[in-house]
Parts: sequence; structure tokens; C-alpha cells
Amino acid sequence: MTRQRMTIILFLLVLLTSPVSITASFSSLDSSAGASIDLEAQTFILYVEPNFSVGKLDVSLALSLRFLYTKEPFSLAFDPSNWLPPPREENTNNLTYILTTAEHYTSFVRYVVWGNQADPFYFRWGKLNGVFMGDGLILNFFYDTSVYFNETRPGINTLLSYQNSDNMNISLHVVTDNVFYPSLFASRIGIRPAGNAGKQGKLVVGASFAQDTGYRKEKNDAAQPMPESRVKPEMWMTAFDIGYTVIDHKFFSWELFTDVAIQASWHNMETSTTAFRLGFGGNLLTFLQYNMAATFPLSGEKFIPAYFKTGFHDLEERRTLNLGDLFLEARIGLSAFDGGIYLGASATSFLVNELWVDQTFEATVRMDFDLLKLIGLELTFSKTSESMFTTPLPDFSSPENAKISGAAFVKMGALAFDIGMTLPFNEKEWSINKNSVLVDVAVHLAL
Repeated sequence: MTRQRMTIILFLLVLLTSPVSITASFSSLDSSAGASIDLEAQTFILYVEPNFSVGKLDVSLALSLRFLYTKEPFSLAFDPSNWLPPPREENTNNLTYILTTAEHYTSFVRYVVWGNQADPFYFRWGKLNGVFMGDGLILNFFYDTSVYFNETRPGINTLLSYQNSDNMNISLHVVTDNVFYPSLFASRIGIRPAGNAGKQGKLVVGASFAQDTGYRKEKNDAAQPMPESRVKPEMWMTAFDIGYTVIDHKFFSWELFTDVAIQASWHNMETSTTAFRLGFGGNLLTFLQYNMAATFPLSGEKFIPAYFKTGFHDLEERRTLNLGDLFLEARIGLSAFDGGIYLGASATSFLVNELWVDQTFEATVRMDFDLLKLIGLELTFSKTSESMFTTPLPDFSSPENAKISGAAFVKMGALAFDIGMTLPFNEKEWSINKNSVLVDVAVHLAL
């Protein structure tokens, strides 16, 4: 940690053992409260995070009261700055200031959820967790890792479906990671011409659009976040997909799908590139999702496959596809609690000049969900092969470029731990390279 500070966190968990009956029919009320002291900044913060449900509506808030104190003589004064509109910088137009102010106040909301994804209408406001769109071309278990576990973000994931009298089913899926300053915007219209009736009901067609706006959150002191700014050129992608469900059983499903996608930059439309994607996917035992696909360009150069992968915000350079190249991807994952928990594994590889390069394997556990002692967790084992091989799988005979990385926030009794780590393996044997281990631990005392 770059700053010397001591933090005292007070957790008061209020858990009602029986349902609360109010005029609005609240099913339960869970609240956590706490306090922190920063000796360097001389601040004292009280916070409360109430969670409640009303019918299909689930809401979680993140509220805080900030105080400034002095030691000699001792005094404590309320600081309303986080409840007031943010200061307006010079040359800021009205629209930008309105958006900045709205984003500031929505930071008090962790999430708002209506329904579930199987309902005709589903809506989620908050940080994106485990979003899957269509057949996975644009979003394939996407998680917004640009902010920390306990940070909020005004993202939207909403799904609306309608079925007419002829059994035609039309669905609209809209996703953005930040309503006010989005890095990602994606949407898809899906049509089942015969609904779920007969063999025709197994056919689905769709059209998608996605855009990387170029906005990124500036890397600054976390205690004083800066407004987001456009740091990359804009990129957009549109795609058309067709899928047909070959097997549809309650314990197993198998769907064949194909996509045609176009990528381009708004600033240089002449560099657009088109690619074809073919694959299959489905469900195992109702809770496991899997898919596998191959992508190859049809025209143009530098097509970026799996562009909106988890962590795309921080990727500076990406391998691209040119004519004659091929990209192979496979993924299996389990997502639960509205994306709050994810277990999965993925493998990707590029075929260039008849040899496989950049073979990558990742196994990931993610948790952004208050379960027992654990508040947040991200743990990933990754293995990358940089040399050229005749197989698309990474070379596991050597631990070169293999590592375990992760971060967690854990409560244990009177202590709370912030843990970040990187554990690289030795180059010639499957053992941790102790000289290159990086571990960052912050310990908080819970009273």
C-alpha cells in the first residue's frame, strides 16, 4: 500500500430470524453497518448497507456519513461533501456536469434487480456480473473487473421478451457497464419465428450491435476517483446469428450456431473487417453452460475475436486475425446468484500459418456475493504458450508462463483482510517461484 494508514472497520450485522411484515410486504431486511478511521486524512466514516426485497424487486444500498476530526484539541465535524453535488470544473458543459452528478448519486446504489432472466422482463442495475448474450459472440460470461468488489458501478443488464398470438417470440437484450460514461454498450434482438412450438421452435435468429466507446476510468488514487475520459478510439461491431437446438432435454441441451460479424472504427470505416464464426453450445445438468466456436476472417484485416472479454478495459494490445488465420475458443462455466458466483474454465488459441500460437488456458473462481465470511473473491490459474505448436492446447509439460493470481476480501472473527497476490511458477518445474511471489495484505480490525 502506498499510504500509511490504519483502518478500523466496525461490522454490525443485523439479521432478522423471521420475515418482517410491513405494509409493502418486505420479505426480509438485512443490514450491515460499519465505521473506518483514516489517521493520515483524519477522517471518520460511518456506513450502512441495507438490503431489502419487495416481491420481485431486490435492492441493496451503500450509504455513508463522513466526519473530519482534529487531535489537539479534539473535535469532530460532519463533512457533507459526498452528499453534495460534485464541484463543477471550468469549461464543463451542462450535459457533462449533469451526467457526472447523476453518476455520483447513483454510487449509493449497489444494485437494483427486478425478476430473473427467465421472466418476460428482467432488469438489473449495478456492476455487471456474468453477462451472457446470444451465443457468446459479444458477451461470454462477462464480468466488470474495472472496479473493486465493494465498489459500485451504474451498469444495466435488461432483457425483454414478447410472444404474439402466432407464437412468434421476440426478445431484446441491452447491456452497458456504465449508464453515464459507458466503455461498453451492447444490444441484441432475437427472434424465434415459431416460439417454442415443434421443430420450428428450435430455430432462433438474431442481430447484435456492440461498441467500445473508448472511455476508461483513470488510474488515480482510489480515495479520490477522477471522472472517466476517452482514452481509446471508438470501435463498433455488428453481427447476425442463426442457431438451431438439436437436443433439448432438461438435463442436457445442444445448439448449433453461426455468426457473421463486422468490426470497424468510427474514425476509419475503410478498415472494416468481416469474420465468420461457427460453433455449438448448451447446458449440462441445468446449471452448467458450455460453448465452443471457431472464428476466421472473410475480408479485411485485424479482426479482434472475443473483443469484449472480461478485463478488456485494461488490455493494451490484442492479437488479431488476418485472412487465412483462425481463432478457436472453448468455455464451460457455472453462474449462480444472479452472476454473484462464477466457476469456469476457458481455452483459446490462434492458428497462424498452420501453427497454433498464443494458446491460453484459464480456470477462474469469482465471487461478488456476501456468503458466510467471504465478501469478494477472484482467483485465476492461467497458462499461456508463446511458442508455435501443432496443437491448440497449451503445453502443460512445462510450467512456463503459468501463474495463479487473485484478490479477496475476507472477514474472520474480529479481523478483515484485503488480499492481493500473484504466484508465478518456476520455468522448468511445477512449483511456485518464491522469489517472484507478490502478496499485498491489508488487515482491518473489526470491533
